Amino acid sequence: MNKNLIFNRLYPVVKKLWPLELVLVVLLAISFTITTTLYNNKITLFSNLAHALYDYCIPLTYVVLLIPIMWVICIWLFVLERWFKYLDESYLDGFKRAINDVYDSMEQTRKLLSFLKIRSSKYSFVDNENRTISVNDRTINAFNRTVKNSIVDINHDIVTVLIKIPDGNQEQKLLIDMLEQLRSQLSNQMPEYYFSGVEREKMAYVITGNKK
Repeated sequence: MNKNLIFNRLYPVVKKLWPLELVLVVLLAISFTITTTLYNNKITLFSNLAHALYDYCIPLTYVVLLIPIMWVICIWLFVLERWFKYLDESYLDGFKRAINDVYDSMEQTRKLLSFLKIRSSKYSFVDNENRTISVNDRTINAFNRTVKNSIVDINHDIVTVLIKIPDGNQEQKLLIDMLEQLRSQLSNQMPEYYFSGVEREKMAYVITGNKK
């Protein structure tokens, strides 16, 4: 198994920061708008509120700026992690390939999560005994929460797909029902790789692809 530990552990975390960034930017814009309005008001009470709100906006601004900086640092760590594996090539070629690997990993991870996410509230699957099992919203939500931490890790001639396994039995059956179709999907999206069967490692299913 191709273990890019920094990418495998950090990327599922940092990709969740962008929704937070959007919320903070909106909150900051609203705060500055209110602050400006209060400053222009001649009433002393409003002026004091404006000063208090301004003091609140300063640390919020730092947080808004910190998230993109963290993303840049993480991207560099992801690139360096792969670059060290290309030391047998020229520095420039190895660096370009490392960047391509990181970009492809993120793009394929996005496609994987889109495939795994169940959007319909009315979902059913057929079990091993050919029985149709209906799934409720609670099961679907638990399933989506777990599988959104799955990733695709591409490192030149090896692709490693890590699919997080939910805790519940019904959620696990949902995932098992998708695995063969997922393997076919990966083969179509990355035809230059040959994908192995699905293996289980602790609480994740692993599909490995080797370059043809």
